Amino acid sequence: MSLPLSSILVTLSLGLGFVSLPLPVQYLPVNAIAQVNSPSTAQDFLDQGVKQLQQGDLEAAINNFNEAIRLNPNYAQAYGNRGIVYSRLQQYEKALADYNQYIRFNPNSAEAYYNRATLYDKLGDYQKAIADYDRAIRLNPNFSQAISNREIAYNKLGKTQQTSTQSTPTSRSETQSSNSFSEPHQLPSSPSINPPPITRIRIPIGIRVLKPISFVPPMLVLNPTAVDYYNHGLEYQKAEQYEEALAHYNRAIHLNPKLAPAYLNRGAVYDELKQYQKALADYNKAIQLNPRESKNYNNRGVTYTKLKQYQKALADYNKALRLNPKLALAYSNRGAVYNELKEYLKASNDCNKAINLDPKLSGAYFNRGFAYAKLGNPQKALTDYNKAIDLNPYDADTYLQRGLIYADLKDAQNAIADLQDAADLYEQQGDTAKAQQILDVLNQLPQ
Repeated sequence: MSLPLSSILVTLSLGLGFVSLPLPVQYLPVNAIAQVNSPSTAQDFLDQGVKQLQQGDLEAAINNFNEAIRLNPNYAQAYGNRGIVYSRLQQYEKALADYNQYIRFNPNSAEAYYNRATLYDKLGDYQKAIADYDRAIRLNPNFSQAISNREIAYNKLGKTQQTSTQSTPTSRSETQSSNSFSEPHQLPSSPSINPPPITRIRIPIGIRVLKPISFVPPMLVLNPTAVDYYNHGLEYQKAEQYEEALAHYNRAIHLNPKLAPAYLNRGAVYDELKQYQKALADYNKAIQLNPRESKNYNNRGVTYTKLKQYQKALADYNKALRLNPKLALAYSNRGAVYNELKEYLKASNDCNKAINLDPKLSGAYFNRGFAYAKLGNPQKALTDYNKAIDLNPYDADTYLQRGLIYADLKDAQNAIADLQDAADLYEQQGDTAKAQQILDVLNQLPQ
């Protein structure tokens, strides 16, 4: 078969951008929770218990909540959080008793009814679960977790009734069938920084589902702090539920306007949603609060890169590297900017540094491969694209670039295979324009 190489190379090179800046999810601890060393009051024991609950030390948490209740038998927060621990330990009757006690003290807490509803669900009492979700939603009409879980409970109730009576199940939607609730969510002891993903998580070829059908929201700790909301926001961000992530970061910032990582991660969400000016505003605030944090500059550089403000991006990557010379992401991202500026030797040098620091950083191989291709070394480019795909088999851009290299090497079979894979991945990710452009070229090839 004759492959019109010039058609593929010219059409796709002019129509599709090459530079990709994938940033893997990384976690960098930030000390944001005060340490309580010598508890003496009920409040001290509660604080210690919450900290141990967050760290997963459940028996120690119970001991501290018990002591808080001994010192103050009317301490609602101690009952509520001890109930969460009992639920984690699958001691559901004890958990139920504590939730009931908390609700007696705080009958207007939507989170309390939500937590008790998840407990009723574990016990198979779906009618009571639905009743508690109803109460939570009445108290907080925007409580999306309760709305979603109530729908699941209705589905379960319908199936239970169908099994016992052989009657028609409830008419409510069953698109989230037989989902089980997770154990009460344990929060990290401190918030973490999540650099903004430049490309979304990719779908492997042949696999159409990106993540589980139903994401069960984490259980809220009673009386959540800014750090609690921050960490819940991070969970939603990881699940690509960006509106929920924004809501939680907003709440964290409302409670603690000086929580710099919340601005940083909210900026990452805005970046993902292509709301770049809002992203820049949040990164600026994060820098104002913590001017020595290299990730703040790296992330702002990412947004400047997307806005094609390359000199500003370079300045931010340079600053990030002055603060942290071992930040591999910043080298890779600066290399991508050098590629855009056609300074390919600088790009390859930066990517070399990134790979030396982090040999599993797929974006650095992608960016170096692109530089090698432009420097007239297709074999080195091919080697780098192969490595990038080994590390991240979900990235459509890499299949496209490798396909173009194969076309340049007159390897028609592999070129067509990679271009088809790239088109499939773009289609699955919702980038139909790129997918269609590749398919149009492929459809013009002789069969």
